[in-house]
Amino acid sequence: MLRIALVFAFALPAFAQEKPAVTFQAKSPAALLSHIREVGQIVGGKEAVDEFEKNLKDFVGEEGLQGLNITQPILGYARLDGKPEETSFVLVVPITNEKDFLALLERIDAKVEEVKDDKGAYMLGGEQFEIPTYFRMTATHAFIALNGTPKTVAAKSLIPVRDLHDESETGLFALHLHPGRADKNYAALATKALDKIAADENLGDTETKWIKGLKPMAEMLLAQTERITFRGDIDPSTKMASLDFQLVPKPNSLLALGFAARKPSTNRFAGAADADGMANTVLLSAPAWSKEIREALAASFTDLGNFTKVIFAQGPAANVQPSIGKIIEGMAAAAKDGSLDFVSITTTPDKDGRIANVIALKVNNPAEVDKELRILAQSVADDNAELAKKINMEAAKHAGTAIHTFDLGEYLDKPMRDLLGADAKLAVACGKHAVYIGLGTTAVDTVKLLLDAKPGEAAPVDVAIRPKGFAQSYRSMGLMEGIEKAFGTSDKPLRVAALTATTTAKELHLRAELSLAFIRFAMMVQNAPAPP
Repeated sequence: MLRIALVFAFALPAFAQEKPAVTFQAKSPAALLSHIREVGQIVGGKEAVDEFEKNLKDFVGEEGLQGLNITQPILGYARLDGKPEETSFVLVVPITNEKDFLALLERIDAKVEEVKDDKGAYMLGGEQFEIPTYFRMTATHAFIALNGTPKTVAAKSLIPVRDLHDESETGLFALHLHPGRADKNYAALATKALDKIAADENLGDTETKWIKGLKPMAEMLLAQTERITFRGDIDPSTKMASLDFQLVPKPNSLLALGFAARKPSTNRFAGAADADGMANTVLLSAPAWSKEIREALAASFTDLGNFTKVIFAQGPAANVQPSIGKIIEGMAAAAKDGSLDFVSITTTPDKDGRIANVIALKVNNPAEVDKELRILAQSVADDNAELAKKINMEAAKHAGTAIHTFDLGEYLDKPMRDLLGADAKLAVACGKHAVYIGLGTTAVDTVKLLLDAKPGEAAPVDVAIRPKGFAQSYRSMGLMEGIEKAFGTSDKPLRVAALTATTTAKELHLRAELSLAFIRFAMMVQNAPAPP
């Protein structure tokens, strides 16, 4: 796999025609190598970079990438005018000259054979090329056809480099698809695949709803889209990796009108992200793209509710299931009408190093959840007087909402007691539109904070930390210094992951972002020694 990755790290496949259905462009090999080293340094440190350099040298030899013109971008195309299974992906790789490029292929143990009666055409073999692969070289580029034939790389069939290179492209890589330029056989692939999946007798009702929800979306996209772009990039200065999805609808299409009418996404708990004393916040909003998708998501929650009935069927947990079931039922209803929101916040450690974590869920039946909690409390009081002493119904009240608590401390293991406090509580409140659940010594106060959170615009997914408090949260695991090195010591919110969405009549733009430093942090947590 390493050999394959290194061979094609600088020449990823794409599609095209005379008016290309799909074009692909990546940065030059030199730029890609620079990004790989920078990412390796951020995520794995000097050891990761050294390991990469060793593997690269072992693969391409002492001469390195001699044979490639490492200053020019990687391009690619494929003709979408035949049977889909016969599609050939052509990589357009910049080279210095034929001799040195052939020598590079020899160093990586690629088997090269000249095609009989076709001067200038070659066939590639070896472990790296398990599908028919042919190539032809010009003075400046090698055209490598995966799943190709000699005809694919015939001189008259090659797409000129000048028609593929976009000088305005700045991404690490970009793939552009024009659905209307593809043969109808390709356009039908997606819907046929969904039909085939939906016909599977082993699918449950929920899976079938998901398929039925996706099919009309796929059909609309294929029929009403001018261009789809996938673009990836990495910004070492901010340590953020991003993947963009841009969809340009046909003018005046229903898709364009729908994009124009779309309002910015919101979250009922958006204000929590700005609250003081937070180490990290997570905001999520369920997708509400179409009625079919909402119904499919609601069905998934209903399945989850039924599953809890099975796993909580016996023992003490059986008494808790009705309350959990009501929460999930409310989530399903909120998902169905497109109003399901979620927030999780973790407080900065207090002077004793203790934190609190609270989540809130937008549900459509908070009063029913509260009713089940009261029934549960009464049941415990009737059956177990000692346990009932740990329950305090209406322990506090805020903004007209009762907050119930349960003394949790003695049920926690030592690491959790150290983190949440020996006197930690489970706090639950059922507001007008949401259920709030908190853990920690200050759980009640933190639930109050979320009860006061105001709705507002928010990305569908938004994860942020305050580096100073976030680092302090992991002091007991010995990770504080590493986190401060990765994120700094600011007390201001720092986004570490997000999915944003913006729309106009001209385009839909989705962007997924992830902090490379956050990947490094996740690795640190995974490798941290277990607490004594």
